[in-house]
Amino acid sequence: MIKWILGIIGLIIIIVTSMLFSESFGESPSGARLEKLKNSPQYGKGKFENAMVTKTVEPGKIFSMMNDYLFNGSDHRVPGNNFPILPVDKTIFEGSASEDFRYIWLGHSTIILELEGKRFLIDPVFSERVSPFQWSGPKRFYDSPIDLKDLPEIDAVIISHDHYDHLDHLSIVELANRDMPFLAPLGVGSHLEKWGVKPEQVKEFDWWGETTFGEVKLVCTPARHFSGRGILDRDKTLWASWTILGKNRKIYYSGDSGITEQFKEIGNKYGPFDFTIVQIGAYNKNWHDIHLFPEEAIDAQEMLKGEVLIPVHWGTFDLALHSWYDPVDRLIKAAAPKNMTLSFPKVGEVLEADNLVKPEPWWKDVDE
Repeated sequence: MIKWILGIIGLIIIIVTSMLFSESFGESPSGARLEKLKNSPQYGKGKFENAMVTKTVEPGKIFSMMNDYLFNGSDHRVPGNNFPILPVDKTIFEGSASEDFRYIWLGHSTIILELEGKRFLIDPVFSERVSPFQWSGPKRFYDSPIDLKDLPEIDAVIISHDHYDHLDHLSIVELANRDMPFLAPLGVGSHLEKWGVKPEQVKEFDWWGETTFGEVKLVCTPARHFSGRGILDRDKTLWASWTILGKNRKIYYSGDSGITEQFKEIGNKYGPFDFTIVQIGAYNKNWHDIHLFPEEAIDAQEMLKGEVLIPVHWGTFDLALHSWYDPVDRLIKAAAPKNMTLSFPKVGEVLEADNLVKPEPWWKDVDE
């Protein structure tokens, strides 16, 4: 026990020291940006707040949770070596973006989404680890099916919040060299600009704020989560989901969120949705309010008035105690009585409106 405690103290010392020199922690809002975001209805008592009372991890449970993460949990938190990855064929991007719908899951919550002639990159994470440091932290199970340098022309980058598994420092540094807008919730622009994105490329939004690309409208919609990349910046930036509305199809992306009645508000205002891209993984009773359990993703689908549910935030990083495949197994079981349509593309697989991937449990063969 003494060695374990000393090890934790040593790790804290390393982390605190590294924070003084690491660019990956980003930068909290200040100056004119801070004064502007203070006017947000979501901002109060020096930080952003959820629309309903939300519990995050209680300080007294942190050490017990660390112990569980290190020594307990499922024996299948990491998949076998035969995890199916489909390298993305770059030639599919030689023409313009799909005039209908095209979806490519790059792992976790990183997505290439094309809708009615526009191409968006959602929550780009291409680094090996989702951590302030590339020498420590949750490591991805497989390489991205496409290299960052090989990404096609992007109309806009869409960011849901500033956590490491959704906002990756090294990826943003590389993407900053491209001339395209970055759409993000209030305050997140402070990180982006620190990492080299030009201020004129940064577009920040409060909940219900919107913008257009051609005839595609994007709306920054509510979520029930939190933010922060370091010890002292909890909830200094806003978190969000995103609603993407074309002339003929409507898409919803949840970002990270616990169950909330705001799903119903979004569904009533912008639904029904042809496709909902919903977080289903990395759940735990200790942070129930900020991440959906798979069964709650089905509840959210009903509130959103969604037709086809595409799950994300699973099968890429070991972020909880459950097995890597538990989220999709539970999702299928919960959806069955309601006869909901689910789609499970493999990593790198091209999903189109006339080529929906049905709920075939391809993950069952991975650990054999």
